[in-house]
Amino acid sequence: MFESQWAAPAAGFRWADRRQLISLENIRERAKLGKPPGKPERYLVPLPSPGPPRTYDAFSSTALFRTFAAVEPTEAGVLQFANQYGWLGGPYSKEISEPDAIEPGKFWPGRGELLADWAREIRFMRHIVVDLLDNHKAGHARKLREFITWEQTKYGYRVFYTVPPGLGLKRWSVQLAGYPEEPLPTLQLGDTMRPTWIAILKLITAQMERYPISVRLADRSDAEQGSAALTLPTNCLIAALWFQLARSIADNHDVRRCAECGAYFDVTTNKRNDAQFCSPNCRLRAYRKRQKEETLKAVSSTRTSPRRKAK
Repeated sequence: MFESQWAAPAAGFRWADRRQLISLENIRERAKLGKPPGKPERYLVPLPSPGPPRTYDAFSSTALFRTFAAVEPTEAGVLQFANQYGWLGGPYSKEISEPDAIEPGKFWPGRGELLADWAREIRFMRHIVVDLLDNHKAGHARKLREFITWEQTKYGYRVFYTVPPGLGLKRWSVQLAGYPEEPLPTLQLGDTMRPTWIAILKLITAQMERYPISVRLADRSDAEQGSAALTLPTNCLIAALWFQLARSIADNHDVRRCAECGAYFDVTTNKRNDAQFCSPNCRLRAYRKRQKEETLKAVSSTRTSPRRKAK
């Protein structure tokens, strides 16, 4: 059992034009990107709330990484996800200038996250989950040719994965195998399935190294029995999402979409193989809908019976 407590603003978020707080590090960072310091950009900022932030277990949704990958990388799509699950956290939380609500022209240090950062993470997660993992599971070797390239050298052959355009990332490639660094004992020339699997593992590992997390054992004992849970104390939701995806692959989990609410859930975790619903509540709602539809059909059939028409 894994737990990861994550905090989200109690009142939710909104989008606003804000400036990042100026520091020497920030000026250098923006200079590398060709951006002038202090230019307003679209930031996700918390709505004012008198109460403390709410907390939840990020792993209570057993396939939250799938939900994240399905988010539309727009202001509306990101806002809907963030209002439910909170900040991305980690390196994406920036210090910004927040205007004072009472005194015009006065500013306070605040916290915000860029739409561009959200969009880039969503697209990359979707690429790995949908373009690579789903096509690999379905055996769609042709669709994987877009990402896997074989190259002949004077020593033999090498095989590469290349990130596609449109993800908000620079075009780059990763050598998956080839002489002399990484031999090809398990690969067949021209194959895309096995290289794709190697690429999936390398890409997810690189993401987890980028957002490191630590695992601890927490006491969950009651009066009768001792028990414990593995907890991931992290200030980075995106790290928890990549870890959840890695665990889903390592444990060969089957992820499905709920027939009632549309949420993704892990069928392997305490679910029947033919499970269609993510929770008992969704199953009950679906049952009530069926009962209501059957009642309406029965009433409609009675109203259009031949005896009624004759009258």
